[in-house]
Amino acid sequence: MVIKDDSNFRHFHQETNYSCGAAAARQLLHFVGINKDEPTIRNLVKTTKSGTATCAVFDFLRKNLPTKEIAILDVYADFESQIRWLNNLSKTNIIYCSGDFVCGHKRRGRPSERLHAFCIFQSKIYDPGEQTVFPIDCFGHTYDKKLKINHLILVHTGGYLT
Repeated sequence: MVIKDDSNFRHFHQETNYSCGAAAARQLLHFVGINKDEPTIRNLVKTTKSGTATCAVFDFLRKNLPTKEIAILDVYADFESQIRWLNNLSKTNIIYCSGDFVCGHKRRGRPSERLHAFCIFQSKIYDPGEQTVFPIDCFGHTYDKKLKINHLILVHTGGYLT
């Protein structure tokens, strides 16, 4: 896997309100030179109107990426440690993050949740639900108390950056 720098990481906006997982996978694939459109990826990872399962994205990336240095992690950490940890990990890994947004409205007396996914690389967040890329130090301002990260897919880039 030959990677030049983070300027090659293209931000794609998700095409539907439930396809952030497929759009984040598309960003990651595009970065390593594999171009697939979002509808194709949505079909291959079996995206539904409820979202995309992280394990389906992981299996898809393992089959399609030119590296075998890929891992999936369950994440259990407080919010502040996630920011520092993700920032450090993003220096040698492309990170696909998935989790649950706690929505402001309540359903049946408690807040509802919906899935969300985005990528982090070189201390920048590539969120397919946002219009622009933003630095990870804005993570707290954007996601604080709204997003619980459940899973990470790490794609190691360590000796490949030039």
